[in-house]
Amino acid sequence: MNPETLEEWQEYVNFLDEDELFQQATAAGSMKFMMKLSEEGASPEMITGIQKIFALRFAEAGLEPPARSPECVVDYRRLVGI
Repeated sequence: MNPETLEEWQEYVNFLDEDELFQQATAAGSMKFMMKLSEEGASPEMITGIQKIFALRFAEAGLEPPARSPECVVDYRRLVGI
């Protein structure tokens, strides 16, 4: 699946199991991901919206999101205020 809208991203994230969610959130929090989407024309608001979808899924499931690291520069906990 290659989601393009926030609704498609929400659907995609909803079907990820815990391991996939963690792996995909780490990738979505990388500079490489953000630069790729930006180059494809995504706005900063769209990119943040995608990352917030991941953050909310972690919060709703009671799971710990990926920590900030060289691979994941996004603070998912901060995105949802936890």
